[in-house]
Amino acid sequence: MIYVSHLLKDEEMKEIIAQTGMGVESIEFSVAENLDKPGRTLETYRKRLEFMGCRELILHGPFLDLFPYGMGRADGRFL
Repeated sequence: MIYVSHLLKDEEMKEIIAQTGMGVESIEFSVAENLDKPGRTLETYRKRLEFMGCRELILHGPFLDLFPYGMGRADGRFL
């Protein structure tokens, strides 16, 4: 299976999937704010995948805003 990264609007992804039969590589779950409400994110994304006609899904692993030491210092200043 070949997957296309979900970096386009859902309407454009729907067209690509219809034309090629590709699966979707989602970055939706690589964004920390989307993980704050996992139930809502799953429900919303499931509906979007259905709209796009997606039958195959993989998830992008790295997190976009994961910083092992944080962005700031203990005194409140940024690095």
